[in-house]
Amino acid sequence: MPPAASGRRVEKRFPPSTPLRDIKAWRDEARVRLRSGSGTAARSTFANDAARYLLSVRAIPTFTERRRHVELWIAGFGHRRRDTITTADIDEVLSRWLTDGLAASTVKHRRTALLHLWHRLDGKDVATPVRRSFVPAEPRGLPYSLVQELLDAMPEQGQGVKGRTRDAASKTKARLTLMAYTGLPPCTIKRLRPRDVRWDAGVVFIQGRRKGKGTRGQTIPLTSAGLEALRRFDELDCWGAFSTSSAWKSFQRACVKLDQTGLRPYDRGTLSARPCMPPRAICGPRSSCSGTPHAPPRTATRSPPFQAG
Repeated sequence: MPPAASGRRVEKRFPPSTPLRDIKAWRDEARVRLRSGSGTAARSTFANDAARYLLSVRAIPTFTERRRHVELWIAGFGHRRRDTITTADIDEVLSRWLTDGLAASTVKHRRTALLHLWHRLDGKDVATPVRRSFVPAEPRGLPYSLVQELLDAMPEQGQGVKGRTRDAASKTKARLTLMAYTGLPPCTIKRLRPRDVRWDAGVVFIQGRRKGKGTRGQTIPLTSAGLEALRRFDELDCWGAFSTSSAWKSFQRACVKLDQTGLRPYDRGTLSARPCMPPRAICGPRSSCSGTPHAPPRTATRSPPFQAG
């Protein structure tokens, strides 16, 4: 390969069966790295670079999760020099995680962590093998009729707990119903407080997200179905933290009753900027959402909270 402006030359040997497009992709990435001056840093092992990266992002609110994701990449690439990692290598790991049954959103989060590592160490203008890797497609939301059938299949009475009296009504079902009719993820539902709701106006205040760059809190209108679900939520005093594993088990039992497989409740983190706007598949056609402003095109077509796996 011809030397870059810095005078450095890099070489790599490929098996005879390597497609020409892969060779050209490596060549283009190597040229950009050399011209940007990032080639020297990229020659260290991935484990060393990952350690430097984690030191630089210790202040982010989601550092614990980010460290866990990076450690998973270290397990696969830690001994290798970072400039030897190719798009094909990354695709192989992503595909293996999907084949093992991980949700597409989980694999996307891990890919995002790897991409941010490259950007943080080399700069956003540098071509990276992560940028060309495939992005797992998240499943589309379930139709309204199936969502309602799943909710109806859940027991009205709470599950028994050893040493405690069984609840007359299921708080888990109330929480899942609120999730289905508002689009709120579990982490947001856990942070809801009675003072956040204006019952007379049919609106709820959603606290800003701390993840990433964070978002501002905002007051969001609810559909009539969403407001009814929130009233049931309040009636059963479902405020505060709860076990997401209990919600998962209740949802899976409903799936078994309806002979449904490969379904899961709402995945954390897949909502866009306005999480509480009712999903179209839940609230029906736009004309049926009377009295509430419609979501902009960016959020109006997103998936409902219950998704196919």
